[in-house]
Amino acid sequence: MKSTLYIREKGPICYEAELFEYGNESELDTLIKAFLSSYLRWYWASDRQFEETEEYKEWNLPRVRYFSELTNKTANLLYQDFLEEDTDLRRRTIELCGLEGGQIVSSKGHLKHEMTEFLVDRNSILHGVVIQINDTETQYTFVPQTPSKEMQELLDKWELKKESAQNVRKYQHLHLAQLENMADGLIDGAFDNVES
Repeated sequence: MKSTLYIREKGPICYEAELFEYGNESELDTLIKAFLSSYLRWYWASDRQFEETEEYKEWNLPRVRYFSELTNKTANLLYQDFLEEDTDLRRRTIELCGLEGGQIVSSKGHLKHEMTEFLVDRNSILHGVVIQINDTETQYTFVPQTPSKEMQELLDKWELKKESAQNVRKYQHLHLAQLENMADGLIDGAFDNVES
């Protein structure tokens, strides 16, 4: 898989890669199954900017989807979130957070704490963050300098490796796509404007 690796000395690194070819439903199905089989507990939130196109109206997806746990029962909703387009031909922005098995994030404050720990390479229950920005074809996968065994197994499935990245750039070249710049939006969008 072609990828660009964004590196720095401290804090999470990022792989930018097209984890599935847009419109290739088989590849998307494989991607979602990889999340489900990773022994991590995945939650996702998503939103679209404009009204959905006619093609997707029958799905009746919410404009904003707050934090939802990925399970076999909800996998089809994530599948639809990845495919939906709006009238500006933009895809949904999707943020997936991989948590240590058995852990949950119960509030905005809790997620903010865990994200802060993740960003400074401390002991966070967050093992990885995968983000799809609505106007890009690639996804951004943020992982610690030394990923957990469970997260490393996912990276291996996606063929995301430091030694095989086609391009290596400094982390700051992500500009607005740095996780630090997107974290507040992710946290605010994860819960229904309720602080607890």
